[in-house]
Amino acid sequence: MFAFILDTDHVSLLLRGQEDIAQRLSTYLPMSIAVTVVTAQELLDGWLPLLKRSQPVERAVWAYAGFRRTLEFLCDAHLLDFDEQVAETFEQLRGKYPRLGTNDLRIAAIALRLGATVITRNVRHFSQVEGLKVENWADG
Repeated sequence: MFAFILDTDHVSLLLRGQEDIAQRLSTYLPMSIAVTVVTAQELLDGWLPLLKRSQPVERAVWAYAGFRRTLEFLCDAHLLDFDEQVAETFEQLRGKYPRLGTNDLRIAAIALRLGATVITRNVRHFSQVEGLKVENWADG
């Protein structure tokens, strides 16, 4: 089963070529690392407004290249669903942690259901969730 779930921030850093994250990932079996459909949504939500803007052609080329890298990454990634069981856990978390972001709680719910560790720079928020394992691979 999956031991680690990459949060959106770590996927973004990985896609931008941050070597320390790529190196750390290479020390684990590919089947132990996954991304959630929530992260997929967040990544695509980040690119789509850039692609819709009227902008200089060089900026559009850059945006489409980033969008393509993101799609390729997602096609190769192990994507974890937000299903009915996860939704139940999410509802419990939302009641218990109303100040935490919806997508963070969705990712946390998926991780809790699987017993996986969330890999994120947002340790401050995720570590508030009782029982959730959190690590930051980006900041040394």
